[in-house]
Amino acid sequence: MSFDGHRVALVEDDEIMGASLRQRLELEGAEVVWLKHAHRAIGALRTPPRPVHAVVCDIRLPDGDGEAVYRAVAAKAPPPPFLFVTGYGTVEQAVRLMRAGAADYILKPFEMPEFLARLGALLAGRADTRDDPTEFGISPEARRVEALVAAAAAGDAPVAIIGGPGLGKARLARRLHTLSDRRAAPFVALSLAREGAGAGDRLFGATGLLHAAGEGTVLIEAVDLADDSLQARLLDLLEAGCDARLLFTLAEDAEARLRSDLRWRLGGHQEGYVRPNESHVGRPAAYVDQLLINGEGGVHHIWACNHYRTTLNATEFKRAYNRRTNMVKEAMDAAAGGTREEVVDAIVNAIRQGGLFAVNVDIIQNEMGKQAHVVLPATQSGEMNLTSMNGERRMRLVEKYMDAPGNARPDCLIAAGIAQNMERVLNEMGMAEYAAQFQGYDWETEEDAFMDGYHRNAHNGDLVTYDRLRAMGNNGFQEPAQALDGETIVGTPRLYSDGTFSTDDGRARFMAGPWRGLEAPGKEEERARHAFLINNGRSNINWQNWFLDQENDFVMDRWPYPFIEMHPEDMADLGVTEGDLVEVYNANGATQAMAYPTATARRGETFMLFGSPNGTQGNVISEATNELVIPNYKQTWADIRRIADTPASARSISFKSKEVTL
Repeated sequence: MSFDGHRVALVEDDEIMGASLRQRLELEGAEVVWLKHAHRAIGALRTPPRPVHAVVCDIRLPDGDGEAVYRAVAAKAPPPPFLFVTGYGTVEQAVRLMRAGAADYILKPFEMPEFLARLGALLAGRADTRDDPTEFGISPEARRVEALVAAAAAGDAPVAIIGGPGLGKARLARRLHTLSDRRAAPFVALSLAREGAGAGDRLFGATGLLHAAGEGTVLIEAVDLADDSLQARLLDLLEAGCDARLLFTLAEDAEARLRSDLRWRLGGHQEGYVRPNESHVGRPAAYVDQLLINGEGGVHHIWACNHYRTTLNATEFKRAYNRRTNMVKEAMDAAAGGTREEVVDAIVNAIRQGGLFAVNVDIIQNEMGKQAHVVLPATQSGEMNLTSMNGERRMRLVEKYMDAPGNARPDCLIAAGIAQNMERVLNEMGMAEYAAQFQGYDWETEEDAFMDGYHRNAHNGDLVTYDRLRAMGNNGFQEPAQALDGETIVGTPRLYSDGTFSTDDGRARFMAGPWRGLEAPGKEEERARHAFLINNGRSNINWQNWFLDQENDFVMDRWPYPFIEMHPEDMADLGVTEGDLVEVYNANGATQAMAYPTATARRGETFMLFGSPNGTQGNVISEATNELVIPNYKQTWADIRRIADTPASARSISFKSKEVTL
């Protein structure tokens, strides 16, 4: 089923339900506007910036109900069709709404195919696929600006708009407000260039702009002209938050006029890393592992990752991944000896029946590679030219000093090869528009890829070349680049390198944030059911998911199995001694580890080594995430039981305390 060209408003306060529905609707091609409160939904649906073709609305909302939303929207103009989502307790209300003109309702819990069919019936014939006019023109650059503004409009965080005079920063701010779900509330602006000394009262007074805006948008223009007192008040406002959304404009040379902590809160911190625009990903990002578990997707590319060791919900993931990739392997085996076309047809048919075709790009063969149908060997540092950035923003060039084994290639050139081939094949198939998406990857060397990406995305990226990096040696420069001194790149000095900060006493300030509690659903119930917190992390000698360690005798001899640190009294209660193999288990799955007595651990709280090939800690982690689809590795509870004496491979291991006083 395709919803291409349709815009759907989703009115749902539940983070898990909302994220799931939005994700599925976007996969079907719909453009989704997610609204979490009744008052926001009323404002957004009464005055939408673009037509809404259908509304999926929960009956129960935190500040009202779906009936109030429907009646408020219908009072102004004929509403788009509403599909109400309701529990058994509100069926009568849903039926009453249908009699008043609502289109349909569906009962919780529902099957996704039924939901899509109901919504599809409402959307039939309502799509408007004409190009929408943009505020800033139709050129590619203008559409890119429009896309950036639209992406920012979807959130609530403060936004800083930086640029020179005549750029139209205030116009960008107003457009952001118009595209947001605050558009029905006021948009107010304060220019510090015009207000002068009275700006603070105009903003913070009892009848000031913050009060007047309500839940709308406040634009503070030329914030870099604020005096020290107003900057302090703005910083307090950003720390405390307010009902309105805050937008700021400032000049390109504003850094020297802003206190550093305010600059940091406005996004002017010294991260320096270069990231291409990722607005196409959406917010929240797709929960890829869960999509694969649910049978979605047909081709999975894995680049230098090992879900078998490091994903959450690993037990279920491995079960689903093995089953789906094996479906394709069995189809390929059945077509062995056939023509190329027959093998391709067998693969496609297996995918249509729920199979998954996997492509693995990595430097070491691992569990993901063993399930893959295509393995593309990559190179590592030393086998290729590599630009790298460390934690202090220092960029340098590490040059190739040895040949890669076999057909291994740098990952950027693997990506370029795939793109070039896709463009060629799609053009041969007469799919020119689709083929155009793969243009621009005409890289032949690592330097080509770096120059293309860095010059396009980095501040003053065109100043940085391999020749200049090579001449600067191992010290490189600190990003972002600022200028050239002859052929030497002038970087950005580190702030506070002398240990003195921009506070009255020169000391750093650590701002405490309130703990949000157990963010992922189901964690409270898990804690109530099981005896031990299973915290997790890495040890100093283990690198990432052990992808190099598995061939390193020193590392594997030290930890042939992952350890789990436990309080000695907890171990005694379970009849466990140091080095014994224990099973860690809960409803999500089970794994194993060596018991490591740790007197400083709290009773009932443990720490397990993460990423081991011989004991996957992710087996006991549920699939639950927070609203941003951030994996929740640390909040996991399970039970522990002894299953064996110390394995022979671990009998020479020391279990002395890691805490040493020198």
